Amino acid sequence: MQNTGRATFTGGELALSMKVIPRLNISASYSYIERRNLENPEILFTDVPKSKLFIYAQYQHSKQLSVLASVEYNSERVSKSYGIKVPAYVLSNLNLSAKVAKNIALETGINNLFDVNYSIVEGYPEEGRNVFVTLRFFNYK
Repeated sequence: MQNTGRATFTGGELALSMKVIPRLNISASYSYIERRNLENPEILFTDVPKSKLFIYAQYQHSKQLSVLASVEYNSERVSKSYGIKVPAYVLSNLNLSAKVAKNIALETGINNLFDVNYSIVEGYPEEGRNVFVTLRFFNYK
């Protein structure tokens, strides 16, 4: 980490959500950020994409069962303060959740469904397609 002096950060976020049919909810959010180093323009800010888009659809089959599909786009990002970048990527995920008791849910899914090869930091690839099973405990009234 390095103190770079004065900088400007401008951007915005837009989110939309709608119920298409009684059991199907679709949501999308887009964020944009522009960062400028005013005092040391040769030192670049790292680890944040300029643009990010996240879209998901959730189908609530019943009170006990729901399916969630999502797609996430991240534009290229600066990985090192001297200009090394990692390319943009798109990830797709699928999740199935089943409530098995009053405060317990069993979830399973696939992250990075199409096995995209991507990095958030140059030289450190993220994991490929992965399958998970989770037992979730929650305390809703």
